[in-house]
Amino acid sequence: MSLQLSSSANGTRNTFDQTVNLVSDYGAESGGSQATNSAAVSAFNTAYAGFSGHTQLIIPPGSYNFNTSEIFAELGGSRLTITAHGTTLSNVGGFANSGPNNDWTHHANFDTVSAGAYTIAMADTSLFTAGKWVLLSAIDMQGFGYPPNPAIFEFKKIASKDATSLTFTEPLAYSYKSTYPNYEPGNPEIYQGGPATVYVLRDPWDQEIEFRGASFTDTGNLFYGKCRVALWTDCTFATFGPCPTMNVLFRSLRCTGAGTGGLEVDKCIQRAEFINSMHRAVDFQSASVNDLYV
Repeated sequence: MSLQLSSSANGTRNTFDQTVNLVSDYGAESGGSQATNSAAVSAFNTAYAGFSGHTQLIIPPGSYNFNTSEIFAELGGSRLTITAHGTTLSNVGGFANSGPNNDWTHHANFDTVSAGAYTIAMADTSLFTAGKWVLLSAIDMQGFGYPPNPAIFEFKKIASKDATSLTFTEPLAYSYKSTYPNYEPGNPEIYQGGPATVYVLRDPWDQEIEFRGASFTDTGNLFYGKCRVALWTDCTFATFGPCPTMNVLFRSLRCTGAGTGGLEVDKCIQRAEFINSMHRAVDFQSASVNDLYV
């Protein structure tokens, strides 16, 4: 058993490998200009991408306005907790916002395989790297859009590879067929799949990020956290809420979104959890959710 103790007066647990402050370390200002505060986020994103372990970013109480749809941790990192109790944040788009490449080149079709297998076979594995995560999918349900909208999908980490096969750290949960139809072979967006397909996931997707305590003003859009684990805790949303999308785990814990926007449950979510939260509307526009806990 590993036990971490604290010697601080208020008993705060020493659970972070580093703690930084958006104001004192990177120059953000409560009530400051959009340019100043966005520059602070950019500086943090660059620094955080080079950190290891669990990082805490503190945003002190106050009101912060950013350039349009500011994204925290968009350059990648490992594990991040953004502690922002007592803040009002304007023009924030979310965090990470990564996933598969929006193109027709960073994927491969693979051979028919049954649930329980650890290995998939394909013509060429040169796109893929051991130790990285991928998205497996089959049966296109939409024919357009990003991310793709498969009826069958799962996220897997590559344990090893050779020239024509990938082996994963865990067995497949589902079976896949190479003979499923491809309805949109000429779509200019991301390859929509249909037949058994495996997608490269960009490095910034492999993060665990939690936003704590912030109040988000209306941006006219949803708040996206396209990453492996997306956690929203004690947050308030003026209109549109956080969007589950491209997550192994999405969690809304003690969050409130009482405005007119509601939130959309998007695509490729292994597990979505809504715990002690109140959102005006939760719209499921897809069946591309494997587990839902409310």
